[in-house]
Amino acid sequence: SSETANDPETESEYLEEEYYPENEISPDSSGQKLMLLTSLPESQSTLETWLQEEHSYQECLSVIIPICQCFYYLYQRQWCLVDVIPKLIEIGKPIKFFDLTSAYPIEQKLDYGLLGNYCAVELSSGNPFQESMSTYTVGALLYQAIHQQLPPQDQTLDIKIQPIPQIYQLLKICLSSVPEERFSLSHLLSLLIETRKSFQTTQVQWQVASKSTVGLSTSRLHNEDSYGVQQQQLSNGDTMILAAVADGMGGMSQGDLASQLAIKTVLEQPIPSEFKTVNQYTEWLVSLFQNANQSVTKAVRDGGTTLSVILGISHNLLVAHVGDSRIYLIRKEQICQLTEDHSLVAMLLASGEITYQESLDHPDSNILTKSLGSKPRLSDGYVQDLSRFSQDLSLALEDRDILVLCSDGVWSLVLDTELAETFIKTQPLQAAVDEIIQKVLDNGASDNATILALECCLKKAN
Repeated sequence: SSETANDPETESEYLEEEYYPENEISPDSSGQKLMLLTSLPESQSTLETWLQEEHSYQECLSVIIPICQCFYYLYQRQWCLVDVIPKLIEIGKPIKFFDLTSAYPIEQKLDYGLLGNYCAVELSSGNPFQESMSTYTVGALLYQAIHQQLPPQDQTLDIKIQPIPQIYQLLKICLSSVPEERFSLSHLLSLLIETRKSFQTTQVQWQVASKSTVGLSTSRLHNEDSYGVQQQQLSNGDTMILAAVADGMGGMSQGDLASQLAIKTVLEQPIPSEFKTVNQYTEWLVSLFQNANQSVTKAVRDGGTTLSVILGISHNLLVAHVGDSRIYLIRKEQICQLTEDHSLVAMLLASGEITYQESLDHPDSNILTKSLGSKPRLSDGYVQDLSRFSQDLSLALEDRDILVLCSDGVWSLVLDTELAETFIKTQPLQAAVDEIIQKVLDNGASDNATILALECCLKKAN
């Protein structure tokens, strides 16, 4: 038993566990102080380290906004934070403050002045603590994030601010030497959020290229294809674009007139800017097709036309289609047909009555099951939209998407894979279009051939 008593491991098993009772802090114990101990942040994750690096405007705002939120939170509780120590602020979600010694009760006045890298100049004179002093501190942090240096402490010097729209105004007002000119914290916070949103916004720009040929057939001396593009720029930066291709039928001048009327009807109507939903734009496109159909029906006897239309509203793509012209989307080196062929051959192929190989040179390839001008009014569902292939009426555009609209004189002689390969490898866009038409001519060009290509470019605003 003596051996057991001298064994430290055995002895430790019999030590009593220490117990510290939990005592609730009563509401009337405001005079007592509660100390919270925690380890300081790693240097690589501090605001001090972050400020030494260059960041995008959006990244700068994403860090300054939660800092401003903290300042505003304290101000709502009658505290004014007038300086910061960046090495004691940890960047993350959420941002963590490890020091609030520069927070003072609002309207308190010290017997001495305060100086600091992020302190408003009026603090050096011992002025009472005001909300505008916190605004200055947030502005000084934003200035340092953008310029990689602190704003000058000497108020006699003009603060040089980069000419960045919105950010320039924010800094100019936040860092004003006149406290009354500065934003309130709530106003500053809303402006910071609004400014970040504007930098997150991407604007859509379009490159357009086109070419049409009558072809080489001795029986087709007139080009019955027509096409056109309409583009509108809104004041908020949004871009709206409408592009259309039509392939007329009827021989002589009838097909030519039919396709021209369809394109004219589609393009003469301005794109509505007041619509709020995709459904509204879809209904508007159908109404364009109804109007185009009426124009063709009235003016063209024994003739008609296909009509394929794309509508880009900011980042959203809509399509409307009747006939056997086609709309393709080329994205990330892949090509996808967004329209179905309204033709007898396509119907036979879908039913399994003919093979794909047989469809390529079928004798009835010119017979359409749908066209404009074939009936006085288009029935519901006559105009195809994107819901034919998915549940959505629109498709989100991506950077470098290429939309290709073409008549059957193009796609009957140039395979989908050849189209994609040409647009992927050939720049600029017009050169790719020219090369496609040359392929059509090299392959015999037995029909009129028209191609209209649009490349979507997404660019950050500002």
